[in-house]
Amino acid sequence: MNRKIAKSLATSAIPLRGVKSRCSKGFSLFGVLKHRGFTLAEVLITLAIVGVVAAMTLPILVGKYQKMVAVNKLKRTYNVLANSINSMLVEETGGSMSNATFVMQKYNHKNCFDPVTFESVFSPYIKHLSVEPCAGTKMCLPENTDIKYYQKSVWGIKEIDNWNEYKPWFKWRLPDGSVVNLVHIDKNWTWIKDDGTAQSRVVFIVDIDGEQKGYNMLGKDTFFFELLPNGTLTSYNSANKNTCTTKDFNKSLNMQCTEKIVKDGWQMKSDYPW
Repeated sequence: MNRKIAKSLATSAIPLRGVKSRCSKGFSLFGVLKHRGFTLAEVLITLAIVGVVAAMTLPILVGKYQKMVAVNKLKRTYNVLANSINSMLVEETGGSMSNATFVMQKYNHKNCFDPVTFESVFSPYIKHLSVEPCAGTKMCLPENTDIKYYQKSVWGIKEIDNWNEYKPWFKWRLPDGSVVNLVHIDKNWTWIKDDGTAQSRVVFIVDIDGEQKGYNMLGKDTFFFELLPNGTLTSYNSANKNTCTTKDFNKSLNMQCTEKIVKDGWQMKSDYPW
């Protein structure tokens, strides 16, 4: 009985030589044609297409990431600065700017902002690594320094070589690597008019990644905020009507770029000049 079964199985089995012969001709056990490999030309064409797509999309993705990082740093530094100012006013004056010791009678005006007194009152309230007087130097930097600041406009990128009104009084270096400069923009040294409106401006210039050789760009890593007479820290609102967009750069040292970021919900939209 066992011999009959074995003989039957042997006669019904597919010869191995037949299987090998069929596979060698490009057929599988199921009679389906096997896929051949790619040719060198096909591989090169595919790589070229992938390279073109990557070259088109990668800069966009990198730009979006860089914008996001810059805005996050800016917002963090703004919060530190605004909270420090608010804490100072609450604890020192009960929240009233007019009662602050750095608002005083000076140069025949009763409401003068005194930057030296402000630094002495403010510094204990902001966590910083160092604070230094600027002595009227450009961006609080040593003379003949290799560190430059640039402005981007529709005409290209140029170095800012004239900061006559933007020479800080003091510079704070913060633990996160950012730098905050206090700039008092005023020729008569008055800050608040008798009717309570602002006449001069107290400006903070924030460099979110500190001074770097050959990189510092207004609107990209350097931004402007203004301290209002009521104690509010806000984005700088220039008097000119130009905006900070890819089509219309403002003519006031790109100071309005900060305002655009804030108004756009703390983001750099597609029309932001990056």
